[in-house]
Amino acid sequence: MNGITLFNLHEKSGIRYRPNDSAGNGSAMRVSPIPYLSSSPEECKALTRRITGVTHDYPDRYRAAECVATSIYLALEAKTREEIRKNILSYYPEVEGMTYETLNREYRYTELARDTVPQAMACFLESKDFEDALSMAVSIGGDADTLGAIAGGLAEAFYGWTEEEARRIWPWLIPFQGKRPRYVVEEVPLRQFLALAHGKFPGKFPGIPGL
Repeated sequence: MNGITLFNLHEKSGIRYRPNDSAGNGSAMRVSPIPYLSSSPEECKALTRRITGVTHDYPDRYRAAECVATSIYLALEAKTREEIRKNILSYYPEVEGMTYETLNREYRYTELARDTVPQAMACFLESKDFEDALSMAVSIGGDADTLGAIAGGLAEAFYGWTEEEARRIWPWLIPFQGKRPRYVVEEVPLRQFLALAHGKFPGKFPGIPGL
């Protein structure tokens, strides 16, 4: 979460920092942990704005990040897909009518938030499970890692994970037989984040063996 990192650095350094007038999709890509740390929709929005404002000061900067963060918050609160859809449409009415079939045929690469978040949201809304949401998002031909982070973050919050999935995934995230895999769960922050998710929402996120 570069936004939090930069914000903390900025506060401690005392250096006057000017955001870069970015309308990019990075702000929406990195906000998925915020709802897990929020105790209300208002706090979720406030934290999202605080972090987003560090690096993205385009006039429309908060819409993309807020759409993602508030949708994830609703998913964690066990709201229905239709309730989440209404929240998404309040930010991006154009999501209504978007389909994976059309996106897969017509969508083109872009790094703009306004042309990334709606498409990622549409993939989630059409999905059957986490894997389905992620597969659709990364295959439509756009900024794949960002689309996957946005749709995947919402899908994880909505679908949760099973104990079987946790047991299958966890070994790939930690060092094995002295070898360092591509994605390693360090002591912080991911290890603590996974424990937080289980602690706050145990029914949705069973504990991971060895965590």
